[in-house]
Amino acid sequence: MRKQYAILFFLCIIFLQDTRAQGIYQFWGVTDFGGYDNQGTLFSTRFDGTGLRTREPFQIITPGRNPLNHRPVVYNNKMYGIMADATSHDFTFIYEYNPATNQLIRKADIGQLINLDQVTQSESTFTLTLFNNKFYGISTHGGSTYTGCLFEYNPANNQVKNLYEFSVNTGRYPENALTLYNNKLYGVTSGGGAFGHGTLYEFDPATNTHTKKMDFNEAVHGKWPDAGLTVYDGKLYGATTTGTGNLSGGAIFWFDPGNSTFSKRADLSSINASGVYKSMTVFNGKLYGTTYGGGANDLGVLFEFDPGTNALTKKYDLNMAGSYGTSELTVYNNKLYGSTNRGGANDYGTIFEYTPATNAFTPRATFSINTGIGGIGYLTLYNNKLYGFTNRGGAYSLGTFFEYNPATNGYTKKLDMSHSTTGFEPGGHLNYYQRKFYGITSSGGTYGNGGIYSYDPYTQQYTLLHSFDETDGYPSGNGGMVLYNNKFYGTLASGGTYLSGVLYEFDPATNEYTVRMNFNHPTGSSPQARLSVLGSKLYGTTHRGGPDDMGSIFEFTPATNTLTTKYYFPAGYGYPKSGMTLYGGKFWGTGEKGGAGDRGIIYSWIPGTNSITKEYDLKEGNGTNPVGGLVVLNNELWGLTYNNSYPVDGNYGNLYSFNPATKIMTNHHGFQITSTGAWPFGTMAVMNGKLYGLTTLGGDLRIGGTLFEYDPAKSLLTKKVDFTGPNGRQPRWNQLTIAPALVSPGHAGVCWNASEVVTVNNTNNGQWIPFTDSEGQAIAEINPNGNNLGNVSVKFYTHNGPTRKDPAGRAYLDRNITISVTNQPTTPVSVRLYIRKTELDKLVSTPDAGVNGLTNLSIFKSDDACANMISKNAEKISSTAASWENDYVFTTTVNSFSTFYFASSSFAALPINLESFTGTVKPNGNLLSWKASCTGPSSFTIERSTDGLQFNPIGTVQAAQPDCDHPFQFTDPDLSPVTFYYRLKMEEQGSPAAYSKIVVLNRGGAAFLQLKVSPNPVSGNTATLQTNSSSSKQILISIHDVAGRKVWQQTIQVQAGVGTVPLAIGQLGTGVYILQYQQGDKQVPVRFIKR
Repeated sequence: MRKQYAILFFLCIIFLQDTRAQGIYQFWGVTDFGGYDNQGTLFSTRFDGTGLRTREPFQIITPGRNPLNHRPVVYNNKMYGIMADATSHDFTFIYEYNPATNQLIRKADIGQLINLDQVTQSESTFTLTLFNNKFYGISTHGGSTYTGCLFEYNPANNQVKNLYEFSVNTGRYPENALTLYNNKLYGVTSGGGAFGHGTLYEFDPATNTHTKKMDFNEAVHGKWPDAGLTVYDGKLYGATTTGTGNLSGGAIFWFDPGNSTFSKRADLSSINASGVYKSMTVFNGKLYGTTYGGGANDLGVLFEFDPGTNALTKKYDLNMAGSYGTSELTVYNNKLYGSTNRGGANDYGTIFEYTPATNAFTPRATFSINTGIGGIGYLTLYNNKLYGFTNRGGAYSLGTFFEYNPATNGYTKKLDMSHSTTGFEPGGHLNYYQRKFYGITSSGGTYGNGGIYSYDPYTQQYTLLHSFDETDGYPSGNGGMVLYNNKFYGTLASGGTYLSGVLYEFDPATNEYTVRMNFNHPTGSSPQARLSVLGSKLYGTTHRGGPDDMGSIFEFTPATNTLTTKYYFPAGYGYPKSGMTLYGGKFWGTGEKGGAGDRGIIYSWIPGTNSITKEYDLKEGNGTNPVGGLVVLNNELWGLTYNNSYPVDGNYGNLYSFNPATKIMTNHHGFQITSTGAWPFGTMAVMNGKLYGLTTLGGDLRIGGTLFEYDPAKSLLTKKVDFTGPNGRQPRWNQLTIAPALVSPGHAGVCWNASEVVTVNNTNNGQWIPFTDSEGQAIAEINPNGNNLGNVSVKFYTHNGPTRKDPAGRAYLDRNITISVTNQPTTPVSVRLYIRKTELDKLVSTPDAGVNGLTNLSIFKSDDACANMISKNAEKISSTAASWENDYVFTTTVNSFSTFYFASSSFAALPINLESFTGTVKPNGNLLSWKASCTGPSSFTIERSTDGLQFNPIGTVQAAQPDCDHPFQFTDPDLSPVTFYYRLKMEEQGSPAAYSKIVVLNRGGAAFLQLKVSPNPVSGNTATLQTNSSSSKQILISIHDVAGRKVWQQTIQVQAGVGTVPLAIGQLGTGVYILQYQQGDKQVPVRFIKR
């Protein structure tokens, strides 16, 4: 048995080397969050980590989850509010709900303004206040110093403005909602001010002026007000959480804006109640509210306060059987309604009704798992119905939006928060298999637990293949799947028979999902790592379980469906979250805990002998608490730590290497939250001798993350990408996937530059050098084979009209590639040129193209510069062609560089390319001159017209191939005082005829000038201006928008006769434009459309 393992280890060590075929590759990966609805993103980059392109195949139908404290506000028959989710941090947004369509949509992101990651679920209220067609709100921990801010949202233009930032002196941590009174806004802060006990402030929207009106002083007023202010009889009523004399429970007070006077009116302790956290409600001249604590059951009370007599009365003791949890009350039909987070059946909360006239408290609707759990304490009245949110429950356990009809006691769940049929929050490793990516989402799908998906990068088709239910298991910190025998295998950390996770098999051919093993705690639970393949078996780790609850190592044999626990981690070390890496005849892994100081370990394990060795105890300074896996580079193991404690000296994790031979661990980089990112949880990838990885936090956005490159040769770590939200956020347990690059589509009608110019010298003249577009999509590669070429640049042109043909009518591919060098090579250089399948398919379908597939397509080399058509002779050169995933790549060798075309292998060359055709008026006639390239006997028939429509032959010039090395001339002796039009009919032996452009010579006829844009509409950044002029001249043209504003102007040169002039209009937006030029004494307009 030991000999067999040795053979397997040898094979796997070979496999660990870089075995990718020659070609251009891209990185692909996912971010758990970010994108338009914080649903997570799928992205790709160039081979060096730059050129991020984000895709958003994961969709959320109803954005938001776990709604926090707020009351939806009605405006223009719609409701507005703030969706704030403390678990997803910065992606908090203002939403709009339309009752007519039952749609809730995201309107404006305000996450960074609010700094939601600083708060907890119960701390803050996010209700907006409507004034003068704008909304105003506060954030308890918003602003640049996290002490609170006041902002404005304008629904007319969807703009958010930060109007004021609170401070210690003026009061910090504004609470609850703003209250409108006499065209000004009033509110309270729970901290800051002169005594540190909070303030009451006024804000004038007309002048954006904040005024502190009073400082709370515990000895006089009580302290720490949390409840919003309520307007009654010209005064503002509120409550503190602590009364005077440090009396628990708080007190009710009023503040008179007219004379800035304050009066404490009643202590909550007088009714054995405490904690008024929401605004009181006015009904029949009295104020009603609820408390968080106190009462007979210490679950709060519903109280009444009479401003006329200062009488504070407990009206009802909240209880578990009915309702409890603080709620703001809503008046409807002489009754008060509220929603609670707790109480009722199963303690899921209720909607209750209170009738002041009879002092009757009645739970009316009880929340449930399916309809939503935990009312957030606010109801909005609209069209005789009440609307509100639950914080949890529903189809995806992320909360619901509901409607309650008091007249019928009818409860209707209107929306499930984070409703997604596609799945969202992707995580773990992407698998590239048969030209598709396969991965896992942890949320959404049919059951809200995520699922397995595929993404086709060529068609951009996303498909959710399987939704996880509870018996399937569901992901938590998932490392992704591994491919074995054309099936995927993976683990899920939760769910299954014992709720401890599962090992599953997924067949991409049939989309069949099978739970192969259910984990249980005694033998190992919560597997989070990606599996490793060795021979016919799979190996993995569990994060928890076993005798000491430190996890285990297991072996799974798919052929027999047997799982064997091979090793239990002891109390001293373990807790692995990462998979294992094979190197030097051993599996290597990391444990998050254990070792000296409980900072984590590196271990090795041999399956054949089942022997394990704790190789290294991690220590402060080198990095601690590794959760990602190891990769092999330069005979060392490389990994990441995240330092699971508050960062020491600002260190948010480390990049390290471990030498298995010397047992030496070296810290190469300490992550800093802004400059390089923080908390790298995943496993790095190796590309071209460098390491690439992801951080979960930091960069330009604190809760964003980065993509980094580490170059061991230079000991240099470079941040390549900042994840800022729209382009993704918080990649966690992820590893970048290396996949063959897509072939660049280019920009139709434009010679497009590769993303960079590369200098080829002694440092790189012996290796393949890739040229890509800005997103890393393939264009070409060269291997200089020892030639110092200097600066190398690549351009390519793609065509989107009818298939192009040379002057002889021979069709050629819609792509040509131009390579330019400073120094032409002295010995052959290897070149790889990439084309797209769609381009070849189009050429194959073109009649008489002579191409039926890849096998009879060849490269033709020309001295052309990059252009939209062949203008010089293109000679066929020897090449080989192969599939490049969904597209194709040609390989050849050349002794010089210029432009490469693609056409039928049956052609010897692409012939009779007319390089020039001009005419000159002479005393003895009209002299016509032209230069052409040809590959065999050719004839040039000169045709003449006096109207530009009907042409007649007037002479023929016969030429052998050597004659084409020199210019041709022909003189028309007709001296008539008219305008003549000339063209050439060009014929090469065995090829169809082709015609030249038209040359116009004026021997006394009327002058003329005609311009038009063709094609029209214009796509792309360049318009083609077709010209027909009686003479060569310079003319001034201008472009105007539909309002008549001049937006572009340029002087162009037009030739005599028919010609074309390219116009660079990339600065123009889409729309209708008028091009104007002078013709005689008139301005001539030419209308065109820019797409």
